Amino acid sequence: GNIVYGNATFDLVIDDAPPEVVRVYNDGSKLEIITDEKAKCYYDATKCNFNINNATTMTIGLSTKHSTKWVVGQTYYIKCKDYWGNTNPECAMIITPDYFG
Repeated sequence: GNIVYGNATFDLVIDDAPPEVVRVYNDGSKLEIITDEKAKCYYDATKCNFNINNATTMTIGLSTKHSTKWVVGQTYYIKCKDYWGNTNPECAMIITPDYFG
C-alpha cells in the first residue's frame, strides 16, 4: 500500500540564549524597551541580582515590547525571560532616565 522507506536529515536548533534588549526609548511618559525575541521583562530598583518572581513586570504576556513609567533619576535593573525559560544571569540592561529622554 502506502509505505515509503527512506532517510531524512534535519538540524535541531535549541534556543538556550536569554533575550537581549535591542532598543530603549522614551515614549511620552513611558520607558519602552524592545527585545530580540518574545519575552517577559521585569525590573528591580536596587540591584541586578534579583529574583524575577519578586520584581515588577514590564510585560503583559510574551512580547518584544515592554514598558513602565518613565521616572527621572530612577534606576531600572532589567531582566527578561523567554518562552523556554532562558533568563539573563545578570541584568539585560541598566537604565536611568533623565530629563532629555
